[in-house]
Amino acid sequence: MPLFGKKKHEKSNRKLEHKLFLARENPDGNYDISDCEINHVPSGVYPLCKVLQKEVLLAHSNFIKSLDGGGSLKDLQRLRILDLHQNRLVKLPNEISYLTSLQILNLENNQLIELPPSIGKLCSLQTLNLKSNKLKQLPDSLDGLVSLRLMDIRENESIARLPKIVAYIKTLESLLLNADKFVYPPPEICASGTEPIMKFLCAECSIEYVQPTTVLLPILKNSHVGESSSNVMNDGLTKVDQIIRAKYNDADEKRRQRIELERQIKEEQELHVSRFTSSASERRHLLSSVLQENNQIEEKLNMLHETKDKERTDWHKILGEVEKHSDDVLNQLMEMGEKSRRKESLLEELEKDRIEKESLFLVQNEESDKIRRHEILNSMTDMVRENALLKSILDSNVSHRSATVNEYLQDSSNFDNQLKRFYEEKDNDQDKFIRGLLEEESVQKRLFGVLQLQNDTRYNRISQQIETIEKELSELSWLEMKQKEMRTDNIINTLELKRKNMIDLLQSLITERDKRKNELGQRLIEMEESKEDNQVNYWLVQYQRLLQRKPEIILNKELEMDPQLMDFLLECGASEYVPLLAQNNVRNFNNLLGMGDADLRGIGIESEEVRRTILKFSRQYQSKVKEKASEKTTSISTIPALPSAPRLNQVVSSDPLPSQPEEIVTRMTAQCAICLDSRAQIIFLNCGHVCCCQACSKPLILCPLCRSDIASRILLPSET
Repeated sequence: MPLFGKKKHEKSNRKLEHKLFLARENPDGNYDISDCEINHVPSGVYPLCKVLQKEVLLAHSNFIKSLDGGGSLKDLQRLRILDLHQNRLVKLPNEISYLTSLQILNLENNQLIELPPSIGKLCSLQTLNLKSNKLKQLPDSLDGLVSLRLMDIRENESIARLPKIVAYIKTLESLLLNADKFVYPPPEICASGTEPIMKFLCAECSIEYVQPTTVLLPILKNSHVGESSSNVMNDGLTKVDQIIRAKYNDADEKRRQRIELERQIKEEQELHVSRFTSSASERRHLLSSVLQENNQIEEKLNMLHETKDKERTDWHKILGEVEKHSDDVLNQLMEMGEKSRRKESLLEELEKDRIEKESLFLVQNEESDKIRRHEILNSMTDMVRENALLKSILDSNVSHRSATVNEYLQDSSNFDNQLKRFYEEKDNDQDKFIRGLLEEESVQKRLFGVLQLQNDTRYNRISQQIETIEKELSELSWLEMKQKEMRTDNIINTLELKRKNMIDLLQSLITERDKRKNELGQRLIEMEESKEDNQVNYWLVQYQRLLQRKPEIILNKELEMDPQLMDFLLECGASEYVPLLAQNNVRNFNNLLGMGDADLRGIGIESEEVRRTILKFSRQYQSKVKEKASEKTTSISTIPALPSAPRLNQVVSSDPLPSQPEEIVTRMTAQCAICLDSRAQIIFLNCGHVCCCQACSKPLILCPLCRSDIASRILLPSET
């Protein structure tokens, strides 16, 4: 610390020396020793001011405690301005009265306790600043300040009274004080301004109040006129008269010049006032126009902000709906998958029992004789026509007919009849060709595989779930592109998380679907291996058996049954009665609890033991439901306990799967991000974005949205 203090002191000394040098060298009338961190006036300053004829002494922003040390104050008789603000002065010396030419005395922000009586001898003083000191009272000699125009005594906590003698300062135009601190004059008068204060004091002194503007200040002399060194008594009266007349003429000329000067000053003042008034009006007009424009801009900005906020709110609402919809889809797909796996495991067990009982892989010669060959062939024919599997074979077989068509077209006379016969022959030939083709065992095997794939509940369920996820990915990609336009990064991160979850589920479903397809293909291989060499019409028999399985409506109804009810029937040992219950629309516990022994027997459950077991378990289940309901709160207890399965009127009988979550009203479909024309048709893996049509996606190796590598592509089904 001492080291830094020493450096700071050296810096202040160098600054003071520099300023003293400038004061001696500069020809202007200022002597500046301000802001030099001095605690006393340097020696020789006052004589230098006299020698150099300085009229301004600036010693503010220091630590000066006394005016002693700079010399004699008599040397400052020519000084007009003395600035000592921001120091530590406690008192002023009596020699301050020698500053008879002083016009401005600034003592603001010092520690003055009192003023010397000799301050009243500063007859030329016009401004006296005593603000922020510790004065307790003002001296009674203030009436000697005959030229005082402004006096500031604010922030002097101990001053509460003004001496009456202030009323004799006729030139005082501005008196600044803290009105709330004063007792005399009263605070309300002090708060009214200088003129009411002066009128009050004049009334107290019983003198007439005079406007300060009507009082002329004494003019300071610029030079001293000496007395005449010789007498002119020996001159004649004529010469004296001439001198007196010349003096009178000079006085009249000066008076005229003074009047002319006053007139010019008055005209200039009026001109300045007019210019100031016009400029003030122009400023007011300009300010009003600027404020009006700012108000209009603010209104437009507010409208724009409101529009943006409304759009952002709408997007947040849509995003919330999409997120809820996506969560519902994911949750229901997982729930559907779990339910379907349990149903499929039950159906597979039933299928195994049926296969064991009917000996699926053994075809007896008696069944070959009883086969409905004609009906099966017709069914296969319909499948071939609907399926595009053999399209290439059919096209090659009928290609030679095109030449015949041209020949028929050339014959205009028998055109209609020949064209009719041509199509009849073509249909007959096509039917014959298809029937001949169906006689081939390999074709029968392939058609059986197609029908087996179409009738497989698990494969169809997985395919529907995949289609649902593909639609959701398309919507999420469209929303993500819109959110990127709005630059809402936090929402994009939420959508990205939803998209990743859906991609994981989609890939697992695709793997499960391929696995199921391989299982069905493996079943065909096993059937082929178990077939005897001399068996004929083997695949027609298998096709017929596949057609003679449960009707599709019964299978759908079984799939719509509550999984808890399926587990309940399995626990009761009544799983073989599932088709009967499904056919009679007994799909949940509510339907089963309302049935008695006669009702169960009426739907086809002949075993009395099974009926008794079902009724026993149903009563136990009902008592458990009532116990759970009694534990809930009053608001919840009024809601009947329903199973998790959908209601009967909410299930579409033609759909083999449970109902999907309710979709958003508006189906959002993304456009191709490259051509901006076609619909986006390709899902890029592993990112899951749907942002390109099939044609534009072929040359791409990076996703246009996230710039990630494209591992594989999935073609979305075309919209109908």
